[in-house]
Amino acid sequence: MNTDITRDIIEEQLASMGVVATLFDGLEAALVGFVDTGTEQWIAIYDEEACLEVFESQGMTYEDAIEYFEFNVRNCHTGDYTPQFITPVRRS
Repeated sequence: MNTDITRDIIEEQLASMGVVATLFDGLEAALVGFVDTGTEQWIAIYDEEACLEVFESQGMTYEDAIEYFEFNVRNCHTGDYTPQFITPVRRS
């Protein structure tokens, strides 16, 4: 999870690329990157585990973070360019 990334940094990068993407508020630290859809609007990709870490850092238990994520974030549809989530492969 990259806590140095701010919304301003993300929006500045998108502007420099000349693209638009839908972003979730407060999950900047969990943003992995963007997928080119072949249009000027890209899809934001978030790390699911990092999203849970963000919620835990706000005082939620792990179980509450999962419930909140599943109900309020993963199932939030914002149109054709709804952000997506990945579960990265972890090497031991």
